[in-house]
Amino acid sequence: MTYIKRDMEKIVVELSEQYPVILITGPRQVGKTTMLQNIMEGTDRTYVSLDDLNIRALAKSDPEMFFQLYKTPIFIDEVQLRIPDYPDGESGGIRTLIRQHPDSDSGNIRTLVG
Repeated sequence: MTYIKRDMEKIVVELSEQYPVILITGPRQVGKTTMLQNIMEGTDRTYVSLDDLNIRALAKSDPEMFFQLYKTPIFIDEVQLRIPDYPDGESGGIRTLIRQHPDSDSGNIRTLVG
């Protein structure tokens, strides 16, 4: 299948150099994941999907080990599958997962796709 270049690619690359986390959302099946996989070709970025039940369980139960196995900069796909953050700020959501990463303030975590 021929890859269709997205207008958003340049913007995503530029933003990922400026911000530690970018959340990319949109309707299902529009090419969010495909775009990011294309962007990361030939780079040192890691791709991991929380579609995999074992990976998701690890991200939930042991975020520190998750980030030891999946090095930054990282694309974390299907983040909506992680337990959402609670409105009162209790732990358990993707923001908590990112905050628990040792480099969360250094700008090394790049992109989340949901």
